[in-house]
Amino acid sequence: MNENRFDYHDKIFSGISANSMPAPDIFSGDNERGEIEIVFAPNEIPGDEKNFFVGTFGLFLANFAGSDESFFTVSDGAEKIPVQLQITDNEPTKNYLENLAQQIKSTRENFLPYEEIRAKYNFSDAPNFSFDSEISTDTNLNFGVRREGEKFFVAANYRKGSYSEKFINSMLDAYARLTENFCAANTLGEVDMLSEKAEEILKNLHDT
Repeated sequence: MNENRFDYHDKIFSGISANSMPAPDIFSGDNERGEIEIVFAPNEIPGDEKNFFVGTFGLFLANFAGSDESFFTVSDGAEKIPVQLQITDNEPTKNYLENLAQQIKSTRENFLPYEEIRAKYNFSDAPNFSFDSEISTDTNLNFGVRREGEKFFVAANYRKGSYSEKFINSMLDAYARLTENFCAANTLGEVDMLSEKAEEILKNLHDT
């Protein structure tokens, strides 16, 4: 049974080269966790809210790393679902979200525990994303979005020995900006995510 399910996973996850865990901006032995949350207000969200925020998170990770792909996990009840996304500038945003929804549906239908998938394909730590559920704390960096009335909040839970508050705030600022711009964009290439503050921090990180 698992062999048949691995046939599906082979098509999606074999040969993944993306490491979407952002590079640390500090290096210390501090294992204490930090958590920062901001409020943001995306425009009218197209389609399913969770799918929208998962999709924008994948695009955010790719853009933040200067890559054309992203790999991360999504909390799905007590389980984690791995997500692999290819980013093409001319792809319509609508198609991108539809393809994501289909990938997650197919991965659920061919479910295998994430640790089993991780071991088979030798995945390194990947960021985790949650929507309206508790944020994971088992990797260096995890994101979560929750809704409260008409407001949305995005939070990052992170290892203080790997990331500074300034760096995390720049990521949250960039993600919030990306979600707001995604709603008005026709293609992925039109989605801008960097405010001046986030762009400066990202430039400094790449220069070191």
